[in-house]
Amino acid sequence: FSSIPISTFTPIDGEAGFKIGPFRGFFVKLFGGYSCVNGALVPYLSDASTADNRYAFASYLYNKQRGYKFGGELKYEYRQVAEMGLKLTYFQQSKDFSDGGYTKAFFNGLDRAKIVGGADVKVRPTSRLTVGLGLDVRTKRSQWLATIDNSGNRKMQLLDLDDIYNLRASANYRFTPAIALWIEGGNLLNRRWDVIAGQGAQRLNLLGGVSFVF
Repeated sequence: FSSIPISTFTPIDGEAGFKIGPFRGFFVKLFGGYSCVNGALVPYLSDASTADNRYAFASYLYNKQRGYKFGGELKYEYRQVAEMGLKLTYFQQSKDFSDGGYTKAFFNGLDRAKIVGGADVKVRPTSRLTVGLGLDVRTKRSQWLATIDNSGNRKMQLLDLDDIYNLRASANYRFTPAIALWIEGGNLLNRRWDVIAGQGAQRLNLLGGVSFVF
């Protein structure tokens, strides 16, 4: 494989599906897609067998990837008072690494998640206040690990990563059409996971501020 920077481009990236809304405010969407990425940036580990940690971060490689996805989404909105949504997508992620050819994988991030989903609920108790609660999910995650066999040949295999369950909440109060006070909280369950192996994600975090719309 190559560790020399090359241009990354996506010659093919398409999605098709259908959406139905049997009654007002509600719809169901089913979809599928296909993507081809040349020079996808992929992190990999080295089997370093160090004293503190068996695996050590090595570098990034550039790999050609192509694969499919399919999923579904549903959403319901009750007037302007409340809305809820649910989305789930499956991505092809092959266990076989191709050096020079195409790896059968849909490039959807550095962690090669096979299943990505989310749920959102928003409530507007008043015309000025909006409160939200959501959950982001990324499961069946993995990262490439480079090993050397007895003959000195480099082989690529997969190392599983922990699933991500990110519970988040938000609130927004609009004083005027131009000025609003907002606060957001992420990883409310204070879970521990790695974005990629060795790179930990933020634990419980809060962020707030004032927004101005001109």
